[in-house]
Amino acid sequence: MTPTKMRLIVFFTCLTLAASAYAQSPREQLQQMTVQLQQTPNDTTLRERIIKLGAEMKPAPAVPEEARRAFVRGNTAMTEAKTPDEYVRAVDLYKEAIAIAPWWGRPYFNLSKAHELRQEYDRAILALKFYMLTTSSEEEAREAQDYSYVLEEKRDRQAKADDTRKRAEAQQLQRQVWAKDLVQWMTENYGRSLLGKVQYCFYCTDEDARGSKWTYAAAILPGGSTFNPNLSQDWSRLGTKLSFRTAGQANDEIVFSGVANNGVMSHDYCGTVNGPRPEDIKWKACGDERNLFGYGQATSAIFTTSSNGKPMVRIKDRCRPDGHCSHANLVLD
Repeated sequence: MTPTKMRLIVFFTCLTLAASAYAQSPREQLQQMTVQLQQTPNDTTLRERIIKLGAEMKPAPAVPEEARRAFVRGNTAMTEAKTPDEYVRAVDLYKEAIAIAPWWGRPYFNLSKAHELRQEYDRAILALKFYMLTTSSEEEAREAQDYSYVLEEKRDRQAKADDTRKRAEAQQLQRQVWAKDLVQWMTENYGRSLLGKVQYCFYCTDEDARGSKWTYAAAILPGGSTFNPNLSQDWSRLGTKLSFRTAGQANDEIVFSGVANNGVMSHDYCGTVNGPRPEDIKWKACGDERNLFGYGQATSAIFTTSSNGKPMVRIKDRCRPDGHCSHANLVLD
């Protein structure tokens, strides 16, 4: 045998021994990939490879005791949880179980349920997907797939509700800005110290109260009492200042107050702000929707100017079923 042939034999023998030394069994591969997955738990491709390898192994790989321990404790946390936040403990324990034995199907299924109860539907669907890869039962896979459709519906409804809530929050913030700007504008232009003149029309139609047409009227109240006020009476310099402020839990409403006595603005007015202009405010009497006469409130307040250019607020409220309302023109100095 020539030296060259001898060297070739030695080389191939060493190569064969090296390959044999470095060849891994399926269980060794499973162990190595599990360690890798523990370092990169969001690697879904690696997780799927581990699950597939575990399903192909005969006999199936044993579940380490520490994985079972975490799984059982997760079940206990799941059973005793009462609020979405309390399900976090169950989620953590199920994740611990599949970190130790990522080929084991039962923790994936329970993890999916825990995510569902926390309304984390995308995570629940993903955990259920991994569970389906672990089962060899067509019936179980079918049931899991069908339930993933349930989770999709819940997810989409939640997304729609979240979108509606975010829009409502944005609208509320916008109303806060509008309310603040309107209060500033009203205070600067109508927060005057003195009332120069009050024109008051007690239970009149809109036609009677239009312009300068203020007439006498007999208001028949419950119980038979009758008022006959002078509807164009001039109350001079009442000495009451109008005031405006934001209100409501979110400061997106306006309270208009300050005039009292003589039957004029005997209560505050609350305004719901629906836009940036004064005419975008929907007013009502603060508190009870019905006044002391038993008539429902249908309040409006128009911020305008009088015929001589004075700031003026037109108020209409205490409307009766027959369409007659109380009207007041508050002319400011």
